[in-house]
Amino acid sequence: MKKVTVHEWNGMRIDLWRMDAGDTIPRHSHPHVHTTEVAEGKTEVEIFRDEGRETFTMNPGDPNFAFQAGVEHEIRAIEDGTIVVNLAHSVERIRSSPGQKGDDGGIAFDD
Repeated sequence: MKKVTVHEWNGMRIDLWRMDAGDTIPRHSHPHVHTTEVAEGKTEVEIFRDEGRETFTMNPGDPNFAFQAGVEHEIRAIEDGTIVVNLAHSVERIRSSPGQKGDDGGIAFDD
């Protein structure tokens, strides 16, 4: 079962995804750069660019991957118990008032 926990502090946002095999963070993009890493399990990442699609797997210990602003992407869990960590730091969030949630950026939802 896919579940996301969102943590925000001082202009930073961490989305911690718990996913089982086949669960997907649907195709989306953000107005800011964010990084993703896999803490547990395994994922398939698909990036959609004007010049075509790029697909690769991410495993624990792999380097973080930085998604460029405005580039659509999708993340799918390949194994049960997969944990995906997204980290974003954006000008929009820095400007937000303390204690106020930043914009969701298309990924803050929970089934």
